[in-house]
Amino acid sequence: TSPQYLLRFVTMLAHTHGQLLNRTNYAKSLEVSIPTISNYIHYLENAFIIRSLQPFFINLKKRLVKSPKVYLRDIGLLHHLLRINDYNTLLGHPVIGRSWEGYVIEQIMSVLGSKFEYFFYRTQDGAECDLIITEKFHPIACVEIKFTEAPKKTKSLTITIQDIGSKNNFIVIPECTSPYPMEENLTVCNLEQFFELFEKALSHL
Repeated sequence: TSPQYLLRFVTMLAHTHGQLLNRTNYAKSLEVSIPTISNYIHYLENAFIIRSLQPFFINLKKRLVKSPKVYLRDIGLLHHLLRINDYNTLLGHPVIGRSWEGYVIEQIMSVLGSKFEYFFYRTQDGAECDLIITEKFHPIACVEIKFTEAPKKTKSLTITIQDIGSKNNFIVIPECTSPYPMEENLTVCNLEQFFELFEKALSHL
């Protein structure tokens, strides 16, 4: 594995952080084979540099996305590779939403640990949710992650919650004075509040 190619590949991954993995596009850009890209992915995952989040399959009647989403696990590395050196630059950068999404997913998976499984959900029709938390593949929570002060419930999230059938659903935003319900079984909160609410939800399962 060439360090030069790996660095170029990681930089490409930074630009597509939080998006679906397309091995063919990367192979063409780097002029390597698709199996080589797969080897790079495997190597970077084992080195804890990237995380592949797999799609959740629950509704066989729907056409579901099958590719994983790939995130750089270290948000500082992501910002460095994208030459984002301060908060104002980040605020004006198109990656900001996906940066926040990746950070929240990494924190949730690190804190909750291997007791749970983690996926995203997306149909070909556009219904999606950033993070599905399951236990023994039984959905416990849908987590939508938004970099905004005033999130809105979308039709996409409504359909996802119906598809998944989870009773505990959250929209995680950067700042929230106190959690509030957007509707029944859907709560807006910040990341710290999420952990408290999730723990309470588990005690009622």
